[in-house]
Amino acid sequence: ETVAVTCRGSTCGEVSLIPAKSYITGNSMCLDGIEADLSSYHFVYQLLRHRGFNDVISGSAQPQIVGNAIKRIRIAIPKLGEQQKIAECLTTLDEVIAAQSQKLDALKTHKKGLMENLSLMYDATFPGSI
Repeated sequence: ETVAVTCRGSTCGEVSLIPAKSYITGNSMCLDGIEADLSSYHFVYQLLRHRGFNDVISGSAQPQIVGNAIKRIRIAIPKLGEQQKIAECLTTLDEVIAAQSQKLDALKTHKKGLMENLSLMYDATFPGSI
């Protein structure tokens, strides 16, 4: 498992937690130097995801992040136990947000169906109306 940052194109600066034995294209950089006994990959993922990379993205037509720019980024890292607790809390919140987003999407779809049914009922009740 590792943290990767998309370094080119429209998703430049997007941070992902990549499972072990994944294929990574040349459009991403993996942060392989994270020492597991000092840092939690999940904490680093959450921290960088919320930090963002706007300050190191260059170019406009084809935005990119180069290795030297990403190496200059400095972040404060608490002790491993605290990192794990923070990462667990943020991961749980992400899961809650994703579940609520799915519920919202389902409700929007349901509403759209109800509105279509209402429209059909109106048309049947008042044929030829505007």
